[in-house]
Amino acid sequence: MKHKSQSPLKRIAIALAAMVFLAACSEPAQTPQPQTLSPVPEASTLASFNESDCGSSPLPVQTQQAYQDADGFWWVFGQVQNSTYQDVSLARLCIKYEQNGVPQVREWLLDTSMQSGELVPFRAVLQDKSIPADAHIIVTAQVDERVSDLATSYREFSSEITPTPQNADKMQFSGTIRNIGQQAAGDIRIVVAIYDDANQLIGVANGRISSLGALNPGEETIFTANASKLFGNMASYKVLVEGDLMDTDFDDAEDASNGK
Repeated sequence: MKHKSQSPLKRIAIALAAMVFLAACSEPAQTPQPQTLSPVPEASTLASFNESDCGSSPLPVQTQQAYQDADGFWWVFGQVQNSTYQDVSLARLCIKYEQNGVPQVREWLLDTSMQSGELVPFRAVLQDKSIPADAHIIVTAQVDERVSDLATSYREFSSEITPTPQNADKMQFSGTIRNIGQQAAGDIRIVVAIYDDANQLIGVANGRISSLGALNPGEETIFTANASKLFGNMASYKVLVEGDLMDTDFDDAEDASNGK
């Protein structure tokens, strides 16, 4: 399978989005493997967004759920399907609700590349305790037109994962991820979609290893990801591990400029 390095446009879009979008992950943990770290938290504040920008190239959102945790923060999860005929590098979620009678819209960058027809899970958090407990939250999705090239995700990983129940409706997933491909990858993302015996999505756990640097061919790292609420009993789960190819051309040029 041929992959290409992350485009400058995608790198800029992700860098800008990272300043305002956060995903909730587990606490960092040390790993005995060289140059490896467990997932670290991303930013968690969603940016205000114009509702008119939500839906110019809509994507179907399925099985969406919203709940408020013990700290008063709202979580939403579900699945987005790439209903287009080409790969999508980035998608944008628009999370809508009313606050004191005023419509509010928040944007969340879903930087999981989606192949045509693919269904991918998502999870986002609204860290705003002023959102009322009876809020009606709706999620829509669209293709992020800031990045128009084909998906450049790297998925050549194997994983060994162990689920551990934490309480009646919280599940922890931990294990190792190995790069089984021939190229170095970075910014590795782990998403676990959790299903009941009717194959309905009942929860999502996710993690990110953005501080890892490069995970070279043959290397592995450990991770922990938590699903903070399950809407049913887990019968099965699916794991998606994705990363970005390291820009080796840029690295080689930098080494040359430094006399290496």
